[in-house]
Amino acid sequence: MFDRARAVATIEAGCCACPGCQGELTSADRSPGGWRHCQVCRCAWKAEAINGTVYATSIKGPTHTRLESPV
Repeated sequence: MFDRARAVATIEAGCCACPGCQGELTSADRSPGGWRHCQVCRCAWKAEAINGTVYATSIKGPTHTRLESPV
């Protein structure tokens, strides 16, 4: 199960929140949208407050996405 609080703490520590990934994240200052990118799995992570609650959001990199087979 996804642990939001742990993911937020991991992102804020500069580490990738993907299960099993030991990658470090780039600085949020390097991305116009504030995304931090993993040097290993290439996922993008962001921790941001929405209505007073901090959420961890991600854009999965190619390592974590499935390719759909052509029909």
